[in-house]
Amino acid sequence: MNIYIYIYIYIKKSILISITISVPFLFHFSFYKKLIFFILFHFTSLHFISLPIMLTFKGLLLILLLPSRLLSFIIKYPFIKGIPGKYQHNFSKSLFIKLCRLIQLLPVSDKGTLNFISTNFLLNKIMKLYHTRYFLGELNNFGKKFDDQSYWIHESPNRNRNKNKSDDPIIVYLHGGSYYFDNSLNQMESLIGIYQLLQNTTTITTTTTTNDDSTSVERKKNLSILVLDYKLASKGYKMPYQLNQLISTYKNLIYQGNTNLILMGDSAGGNLAITFLQHLRLTNNNNNNNNNSPANLPYPKSLILISPWCKIVPEISDYTKGHSMYDNNQYDIIEWKAVKKLIDNTSPLIRDDLSPQNLIISPGNLPYNIDDWIDIDTLQKSNYSTFVIMGEYETLRDDILNWCQYAVNSTLSSPIKHTQGIFDKNIHQFVSTKNDGAYVKCIIEPKGIHDASMIFENDILKEFQKHPKMNLQTINKDKYFGIYQIVEFLNEIL
Repeated sequence: MNIYIYIYIYIKKSILISITISVPFLFHFSFYKKLIFFILFHFTSLHFISLPIMLTFKGLLLILLLPSRLLSFIIKYPFIKGIPGKYQHNFSKSLFIKLCRLIQLLPVSDKGTLNFISTNFLLNKIMKLYHTRYFLGELNNFGKKFDDQSYWIHESPNRNRNKNKSDDPIIVYLHGGSYYFDNSLNQMESLIGIYQLLQNTTTITTTTTTNDDSTSVERKKNLSILVLDYKLASKGYKMPYQLNQLISTYKNLIYQGNTNLILMGDSAGGNLAITFLQHLRLTNNNNNNNNNSPANLPYPKSLILISPWCKIVPEISDYTKGHSMYDNNQYDIIEWKAVKKLIDNTSPLIRDDLSPQNLIISPGNLPYNIDDWIDIDTLQKSNYSTFVIMGEYETLRDDILNWCQYAVNSTLSSPIKHTQGIFDKNIHQFVSTKNDGAYVKCIIEPKGIHDASMIFENDILKEFQKHPKMNLQTINKDKYFGIYQIVEFLNEIL
């Protein structure tokens, strides 16, 4: 996903600089600083200069055709507007959707070649250049390594001093990108935005037979956020290599005494979170559910899934009228012509000795069975919680709804009619608060598209720069629908 962001920034800034030159009063130093940084980094990089000879012929051709295709889109925009749906009247986001669609058509090896911005460089160079003055100073140990495959976005200052640190929550973020693209600037900005919007404290009232006791819980002070930097299938590390990396980091956290862990994954990261739950279930079953066995790991306390990729390999029948893959193809960032390639060839993504019909690869490619999910504490037991968000105009919507039906007993169904962007709890929301079960919330964003919370709502940080005192009550709940819903859920469970 990184290459999406940087090509997009370059194109957008190139357009803006031509306007700036002709209209002097639009001059703004911070804009030039970012543009100069972008040009200096990319065009003085030996890797970038050598890209043409490292790309396949097809990949190079697609890259060379990008400017003309995007220029065609720009010329047509004043007359036909942008991509139909939520962002039709938003030029920059429509342009970004167009770019993402084109990049997805690249050969897999080229996606790996173009991913030369590491998570370490993103966090410790790019992010610190862009946001030092505003937010990163508030984030303890930002960009510091935890283990071989993870970095802190924020490590609670009390984490190593608190004797009861097992109760302090840690969000383990698993990024999306179809296992082909790395952590992106957009995703990191959205993640920081979510942290910034959390309430600092909350009061919990416990009723007993004699009186009501109130306890103040410091959410942000005790919360830590860790980003998994898993290796990419586009660079030869095929599924389930990423699952093994998550298992390693999860074990490291558990062995330190941390038990209040929250898995948060978008798109492919959502797939990784779901398959991790299956790994725990299958491992525990093999050890006869002996919780004292050193081989058994506890389930995450909470799960946050953003447009999870539940079904890796689509079926031809998915692209028929009445299925979200067909009905939403004109709206979404993910198009049929990009994902259908996996029908004939999964070898670039999945290890050759494994089939997608596997619970630790792609649960959606198997016939769903409630028995596969009923023993997973995170999804079923009290004191655990699960949150799922998807887009009404998302091509993967029906696959996600299908998973929700079997895994968390959701009654949500595909919206019968277009709801004109208006959120209706009777149509777009499922909540389960059973005393003997997990707290579950499933949300459909009206007119929402794939992974909008993490990829399209990242300008929440710009809003913070303009309005430093902004909070969950004052943000634009339509523009930042996904982030609002995620923060509201976190405020409820932390």
